[in-house]
Amino acid sequence: MAGLVRMATAADPARLEGVKLPTRRTPPVIIILSVLAAFPLGYLVRSRTSAFLVFGLAFAHLFTFQTAQLVLEATRGSEDAFGDVSDPAWNWFGDTVGYLAFTTVIYGLGLALVAGGHAVNQRRARRLEDVSVA
Repeated sequence: MAGLVRMATAADPARLEGVKLPTRRTPPVIIILSVLAAFPLGYLVRSRTSAFLVFGLAFAHLFTFQTAQLVLEATRGSEDAFGDVSDPAWNWFGDTVGYLAFTTVIYGLGLALVAGGHAVNQRRARRLEDVSVA
């Protein structure tokens, strides 16, 4: 179907006026990072500060990539990320602050999981230390 849409737009762009082109859905990469990588990162990295730093750098990189993808989709006409931005009643403040709040919650969740992984590792290390002393 996408091939037919491309052929029709290349041949006669006026034929598809008003037709929304399909957009590609991007995976929520910051959620995937926060849920799948944060706890193991906190558990495996010996220094808690280093684990937080690595998570923060990875989050910043993927957040930038995800935001760029959402903006590119919005310029192609997708309303999935930011709603209908061409509508004069579109609330730019509410939608962008909502996106900021959502990503901040995801970032906090990831930091909590890094701290939790580090705490579990420290507790495990203390238990092994107690067993070897006894």
